[in-house]
Amino acid sequence: MRKFIIVFCASALIVVIGIHLLLSPPFPLPPKIGRNLPDSFAEADKEFARRIIAEYPLPLKEQELVRFLEQDGFSISKGKSYAYFEKQSFPCMLRWLVFWEAQNDTIVELKPNFDGSCL
Repeated sequence: MRKFIIVFCASALIVVIGIHLLLSPPFPLPPKIGRNLPDSFAEADKEFARRIIAEYPLPLKEQELVRFLEQDGFSISKGKSYAYFEKQSFPCMLRWLVFWEAQNDTIVELKPNFDGSCL
């Protein structure tokens, strides 16, 4: 009977850990520039924008910005001028976005945005 209880408890623990990892996978980590933001979405958005603008001063070539953002873990939207990273972290979906405007292959404006939606 004791062996049955140990096996049952071990199995239950494995199931609980599996469900936790399924609902809140630890990887991939957000881009370094978007980590450790304030808890409030509004404050986090301001801080993320401040970091992006400080990290990528203008003027900047569009190819350079794309390369830097890809190296940091962002995906680049093909044919559109934005990069994104999304992370499902139950009960929330978090999004780090960097929009830009370019003229003659040079970035003239950056519009970073951090937001999320929670159940």
